[in-house]
Amino acid sequence: KGKTIGDVNRLLGISSSNGHSNGVADEERVLKLIPANTVAPRERKYLNFPRYIRGELTWHEGDSGSGKTLATVDLISAATNGRDFLGEPCERVRLVFLTCEDDLDSTIVPMMIAANVDLSMVSFLKIEDLAGNDVTPDFSKDLPKIEEALRSDGVGLLVIDGTFAFLNVEDTKSYTGSYAAMVPIVGVLRRTQSSGVALRHIAKTVTGAKHAGIGSVGFAALARSIISIGVDEEDDSIHYFANARTNYAQHGATWKFTVENVVLQGFQRPQGRVVWGGISEKTATQVVAPVRGAVAVGVKAEAKDLLQAYVDKPVRSPWVYAQGEAAGISKSAVNRAAKELGFIHHRTGFAADAK
Repeated sequence: KGKTIGDVNRLLGISSSNGHSNGVADEERVLKLIPANTVAPRERKYLNFPRYIRGELTWHEGDSGSGKTLATVDLISAATNGRDFLGEPCERVRLVFLTCEDDLDSTIVPMMIAANVDLSMVSFLKIEDLAGNDVTPDFSKDLPKIEEALRSDGVGLLVIDGTFAFLNVEDTKSYTGSYAAMVPIVGVLRRTQSSGVALRHIAKTVTGAKHAGIGSVGFAALARSIISIGVDEEDDSIHYFANARTNYAQHGATWKFTVENVVLQGFQRPQGRVVWGGISEKTATQVVAPVRGAVAVGVKAEAKDLLQAYVDKPVRSPWVYAQGEAAGISKSAVNRAAKELGFIHHRTGFAADAK
């Protein structure tokens, strides 16, 4: 507490430039200037364009009953079979699935069978203690094991269901704490060039699609794509899959889907699976708007969340604005929130050197 994100990164031995852990003390660091013309350009790779980028994180966000797990399983089906997903080719890869919300045998595997997932391409990650007992994975301790799993031959996708159960974060509304918790995870994805898909619920007070997920905006800041999944306000049989944010390309179209029931061999009761129904004109914000009990509170609330880490201590405004921009919060929203929280702007220097 009371640390800046840079302080937290240094404590973790993480380079803020690439998310890699190096464990080098500050006094042993050497500053190097790399001329831009010596850097060989590398084309960005996608698991599925434009929503799922190799080496980056995508959030799947939706209320309970929105169909976000079913839609995620259909993505898994596309990835394990190498078939198109939402009108674009999907690379065939193996994947690692991490969950604590549903039973594997009675829920996840039947859901995968219904969606025609190639189960031979899926591995579930399990952590045991020395006595052989199952323990809940903890990202603050177990990321090296997860990285080792992602380095297995052919693995290119990590799916995390029940993300917050694995994060060692005391206050999920703290921007600094949430951002610091996500940096090592994104670092693993970048080092292994695996696409990451993490699931989380939508907050009951939504601020627009880019800020709809529960917890601080720090969780979303390092993601390069956000998917909003919701139910039609008038017809709850219709679901939507909308691209709320994509950093590197134009947003993908919003797709409609329904859920059909199929009875698996040897089962008595049906299992749901996604049936895509074409493109919709709905925006991601419209998709998350009908969340039960939701009240639009504006981006200002998220700006206040961002600023809470700097109460009672000086901070350079350009740095705060940059963090806000990364999270989709405008400079004016940060200024309005700062005024309400009682921050005082103190200008030093002149013209271009002012801070």
